[in-house]
Amino acid sequence: MNFDLGIEYITLIMFGGLFLLLMLNVPIAFATGSMAVICALLFWSPRAIHLFPSSIYTMVTNYIFVAVPMFIFMGAVLERSGITDHLYEAVYSWVGSVRGSLAVATVLASLIMSAMVGVIGAIIVSMGLIALPSMFKRNYDNGLAMGTVMAGGALGVLIPPSIMLIMYATWAGLPIKRVFLGAIMPGLLLGGLFIIYILIRCYLQPGLGPAVPP
Repeated sequence: MNFDLGIEYITLIMFGGLFLLLMLNVPIAFATGSMAVICALLFWSPRAIHLFPSSIYTMVTNYIFVAVPMFIFMGAVLERSGITDHLYEAVYSWVGSVRGSLAVATVLASLIMSAMVGVIGAIIVSMGLIALPSMFKRNYDNGLAMGTVMAGGALGVLIPPSIMLIMYATWAGLPIKRVFLGAIMPGLLLGGLFIIYILIRCYLQPGLGPAVPP
C-alpha cells in the first residue's frame, strides 16, 4: 500500500496520529514506534520494515548514548539527595533582597543544574518542588512563578552537557565537543535575558515579585 501525498500532509498525519495515541495514554515509546511503522507501510512500502532493526541496532550500539542514562541517573541522585535544596538556598541568599529575587534564584539554580544534569525533566521537577512553594508563599504572581520554572528548565537543552545536544551531534555526524562549545554562549545569554526580564518586570510591577525582608 503506497499513498502518494505531499510532505506537508504526511507531516500532519504523523503528528496528528502521535498526539492521538498520546491522548489515549499510549506510552511514548510505543506511540512513536507504531506511528513510524504505520507511516512506513502507508507512504513507502512493506520492504521499509527491514530498515527498522538495522537502524535500531546502529543506535543502541553507539557508545555515545551511554551518557544519556548516566545523566538521568545523576539528575535522580541530585533530586533525592537534597543537593538541589541546598543549591537553591545558596543562590537565593545572594539575591534575596532584590525584587523578584526568588525568580532570579530559580533561573540561576536552573543554570547550575543544567550544567550538572542535562535533563530538562529533572530540572523542572526539582525547581517545581522547591521554588514554586517558596514563590507562592511570598505572594509571587502565579504566571511569573510558573513561567520562571518552565523557562529555567528549558535551559537544560542548551547548557552542556545536554542529552538533546548529544542526540543532535550523533545524528548530524558532528563532534560533540564543538556542539557543546557552540551551545554554551546561547544558553548563558538566554538565562541572562530571563533574569533581566524578571528584574525589569518586578521593578515596574512590584506586586509580581515582592522583595523579601532581610
